[in-house]
Amino acid sequence: MIVVILWIFLNLIYQSQIESRLHLIMASFEKLSAGNFQFKLKMPGKDELALLAEKFNEMVEKINTARQKEEQFFQEKLQRADRLVTLGEVAAEIAHEVNNPAGIILTRAEFLKEEVKESLPSSSYLEDLEIIIQQTQKIADTTRTILHYSRKLPHDFSRTDVSKVIEHSVKILEPRIKKCKVKVEVHFPESPAIIWGNSNQLEQVFCNLINNSLDFVRPELGEISVNVQESINGNRKKGYKIQYQDNGPGIPQEYRDLIFSPFFTTKDSEKGTGLGLFITRNIISHHKGTIFLEPGQTAGVRFVIELEAHHG
Repeated sequence: MIVVILWIFLNLIYQSQIESRLHLIMASFEKLSAGNFQFKLKMPGKDELALLAEKFNEMVEKINTARQKEEQFFQEKLQRADRLVTLGEVAAEIAHEVNNPAGIILTRAEFLKEEVKESLPSSSYLEDLEIIIQQTQKIADTTRTILHYSRKLPHDFSRTDVSKVIEHSVKILEPRIKKCKVKVEVHFPESPAIIWGNSNQLEQVFCNLINNSLDFVRPELGEISVNVQESINGNRKKGYKIQYQDNGPGIPQEYRDLIFSPFFTTKDSEKGTGLGLFITRNIISHHKGTIFLEPGQTAGVRFVIELEAHHG
C-alpha cells in the first residue's frame, strides 16, 4: 500500500510539475515555428524548467527584435530602390524633352554651316558652328542612350551577339567612365558570339558590373577588362566564357559568399541598394548560364560568366 501510494504521489507530482510544463514548452516552440513572436512562456518557480522558460523568453525577444530590424532594413532598401526607379523614369522624361530641342539645334546648325560654306568659305564662323554641332551631337547621343536604356523592351529571347551587348553597355556608361578616368578594355572573338537571349537584360548585367567597379576602382588608375572567349562545356557543347575583371580593392573573404544575396552591399547607404549582383545572377540564370566570383583573387575582382552558344 505504501509503494502504491508513493507511486501515485510521485506520478501526480511528475504530471503537475514536469509533464505539464514540458507540454507547455513544446506548445511554445510550435507557436514560435508558426511565426508567432508576440508571446511569453509563463512558468513560475526557480527550478530548471522555469530557468529554461526564462531563457526561452529571452530568445524570443531577441528574435523579435532582430526581425523588426530586418524588416526595417528591407523597407528602407525597398524605398530606396523605388526612389531609384522613379529617378530613372524622371531621367527618361528629361532626356526625351532634351532630345527634341537638341535635334532641332543640330539640324539648324548643320544648315547654317552649309550656308556659310557656300557664301563665306573662309569665315571663322565655320569653326564655331562645327563646335556647336559636335557638342549638340554629344547631347543627342547621351539622351538617346538614356532613352534606350530606360525604355521597357519585350523580354522575348532572340539571337543575341554578346560582344555587341558588352560594347553597347560600355557606350551607355561612357560619360561616367570618362568622368572617373578609368581605362576599359574589351576583347572579343573574331566571329560573333551568338547566344539565345535578351539584349536588354544582358545590358543590365554588364552595366551593373561596370557600375560596381566604377564605385571602387581608383580614379585615373582604375582598369576594367572584359574578355569573351569560345569554350566547350562538360557536355561538349559550344559556349562562351566571359571574364570580367577590375583592379579595385577586391572583396574580403568573409563577404564572398554573400555578394549575390539580395540587399547585401558594402557600399555606403547613399550609393548601393544591394540588388545589382542579385539581379545580375538571376538574369544569367534566366539565360541558362552561370556567374561566379573566381576564387584566389588577392586584389581586384574577377567574375566568370558562362553562356551556351546558339546554333540555330
